[in-house]
Amino acid sequence: MAFARFAYDRSGSIIVCVDQAELLAYSGSDEHPMWRQTCEAPLAAVGTTVGEVVAVDTAGRMHRFEANSGSKLDGVGLGGPARALAVARDGTCAALLEDRIVMVAGGKSSKELAAPGATCVAISDEGSAAAIGTRQGRVQVLDLRAGTEMGSFELGHEVQSICWNVRGFWLGTAGDQLWRIDAAGRLGASLAKLPGLQPHLTSSADGGLVACRTGAGQVSVVTLPQGETVATLGYQRSIEGIAFGPDVWLGIGLDKGDGNKINLITGACHRTDTHPGRAHDSWEVAIQIDKQKVKDGRSTANPSAEAVRAKIAAKNAAPPAGTGRLSLRYVGGLIVVAVVLVGGAFLAHSCR
Repeated sequence: MAFARFAYDRSGSIIVCVDQAELLAYSGSDEHPMWRQTCEAPLAAVGTTVGEVVAVDTAGRMHRFEANSGSKLDGVGLGGPARALAVARDGTCAALLEDRIVMVAGGKSSKELAAPGATCVAISDEGSAAAIGTRQGRVQVLDLRAGTEMGSFELGHEVQSICWNVRGFWLGTAGDQLWRIDAAGRLGASLAKLPGLQPHLTSSADGGLVACRTGAGQVSVVTLPQGETVATLGYQRSIEGIAFGPDVWLGIGLDKGDGNKINLITGACHRTDTHPGRAHDSWEVAIQIDKQKVKDGRSTANPSAEAVRAKIAAKNAAPPAGTGRLSLRYVGGLIVVAVVLVGGAFLAHSCR
């Protein structure tokens, strides 16, 4: 997966936000503060893998932390300022510098790959391939074990974002188009037209939903393979990154180290609690969801996703608890305006 200045682990265990050089970690289950660490330079990107949080900074260093405690692990010098980061589930990392990618495995730099004109990078879940997007509009796929190109495909405009989809292909954004590119990088097709596309792209754990940033403070969610927009989230703040956690939970990272996680079936919206000693912020979220179409875009052949859905349904049936939870009411300084489309009718909820 490719990461910006926000991460939400696919297991749902941890949420990580960034404020300049500071990492702010929150529990993925109840959004309470877990730990915080300040790095030596502003952070360019952060990601998570099993049991670990990884971040890269603008001074050319990769920082590693134990996910539960925040304890520092051995870092890695990258040899130049980092611009982006991709992390595989096995912990393999790809850090994008100005004109090359530095591969890191087991906490050690393993190889460098030329990447002239690169704007973004993604890595497959098993860490065997990476995709690079360029200013010239090309997506190039590399075999990381052999260090050779597998294929490339032209999108026609500068590639803004790229990510891996668990169903076995890459997704990329260029111009106003969302693209699908095959695993080898040789074939591609436009999936949807999304005016206002900006960097940040993520796909759900079952591959049936894709979220794209479509404005400084807006995110659109699209179903696959239909390419239909089924949800829109709007903020009056700058979005620092987006990432799917488990099932239909979508995380949104905001400036100043804040974040939300939103359930794209129920419309439930949770905010991160404020770390002790930090200023408490309030904000508004405008949510529009077509519940039925979100359901249509989900995979029903994934037993693990079904298990998560059952747990979420049971959790949502219980009374709300904790300052980090929102059930469309004023809690912890967050004002939520939610609109959920169910069976063709709008249900509007406003909390002040």
